[in-house]
Amino acid sequence: GCGWGCDFCVMAELPMFHFEPDLILADLQTNLTGGSPAALSTSEDFFRYGGQGHQVNPDAVIDLVERMGRIPRLQFMQIDHANVRSVLQFTPRELARIRDQLPGSRQNRYAWVNVGVETLNGQLLHSLAPAKIGGAPADEWPSRVDETLRRLIEAGFFPVVSLILGLPGETPDDIRTTQAWVHRWKERPLSIFPIFYEPPTPQPHHPAFTIDQMSRLHLDLFQTCYEMNFQ
Repeated sequence: GCGWGCDFCVMAELPMFHFEPDLILADLQTNLTGGSPAALSTSEDFFRYGGQGHQVNPDAVIDLVERMGRIPRLQFMQIDHANVRSVLQFTPRELARIRDQLPGSRQNRYAWVNVGVETLNGQLLHSLAPAKIGGAPADEWPSRVDETLRRLIEAGFFPVVSLILGLPGETPDDIRTTQAWVHRWKERPLSIFPIFYEPPTPQPHHPAFTIDQMSRLHLDLFQTCYEMNFQ
């Protein structure tokens, strides 16, 4: 679970539950016994593991990863989602330590982690997902996103950024701003994937965004992102 309460996510209302380390390690061992030397942590916010509420616990995350790394025959470990608000509570040294301790990290050029940016418009994001921003001013969202990506890249991660097209309240200026932002990151080691807004439950006033509703600006942004990804 996640529990952030975002309007555009099916996991939003499910509270985050933290399994005990011994149970996680036993689960990994079960998969190894079954013949799988690789594993994926399917967490909605990996860096919140062991924390309280929105407060992270770096020692708990580092301890878990180090214990994973000591499991014989576990050759590869991939983490999944990370939240901007969570990553920024880690120091660059802590992030690098986690990256270095992931099983198989030295052989893995693309230790990717999905970062939900969704939009560069902090006011728009705050109206749909206030918990993602937390108590930070909405106009600081772009700079917080940039700092998150810089920290992850410097630590050796490969960020996979998600953007949501067609969010309720999105304007042409939002798309142009996002396009310019993507261009600034085109030469850095990350990928950016635009996805379509689709509410978890039907919303008469805010229906799902479809390909038929894509404007020229949407198409240009989509193309820019995928040119970057293919590169």
